[in-house]
Amino acid sequence: MIKNSLKLICLCFTAILVINGCSSTVSRQAGQSRPAQSIITPSNPLGNIVITYSDEAQKKRLDNTAFSDIDLKLQIQKTLSAAKLITANVNPKQPTLNVEVTNIRVRSIANRMMLGFLSGSDYIQGDVTVKDASGKILDTFKISTDHYESFVVGTTNVLSWIYETFAGDTLKELKNEPVVKK
Repeated sequence: MIKNSLKLICLCFTAILVINGCSSTVSRQAGQSRPAQSIITPSNPLGNIVITYSDEAQKKRLDNTAFSDIDLKLQIQKTLSAAKLITANVNPKQPTLNVEVTNIRVRSIANRMMLGFLSGSDYIQGDVTVKDASGKILDTFKISTDHYESFVVGTTNVLSWIYETFAGDTLKELKNEPVVKK
């Protein structure tokens, strides 16, 4: 009897570990492909990053107060700066990276603790567009990052992972590197 109970507990624990996960995808509209070569390079870096919200995401901001567009922007700047793909100061003569947050969800720690993976995921979805100084669209793609974690993990850690992954996928896409599904 005790052996069966122990096996059941081990099986449940293993199932919880398997269900946990994180993912990230980059996609483009049907028929749209990547530019043949990188548009943003160290010799032609971005001059600015602008974060905006779709109408739907704007409404969801009230329920997702832990999400910070400032922190997302800072992480993107940090990631692109390390790759020398953004100027140190805003430069309106250089291309601009526009990130429109289209959907967000950040679970509370209590929700994450009580319901775990059953409460869904934390995520950011956004449309990323590179525009030249005249406003002409040079490139556009969508990024979606999801974090399904059922263990007690602080909201800050979850958001840090989401911001870093979003920024990393943006960098890979700008450099025309393959983005591996995570």
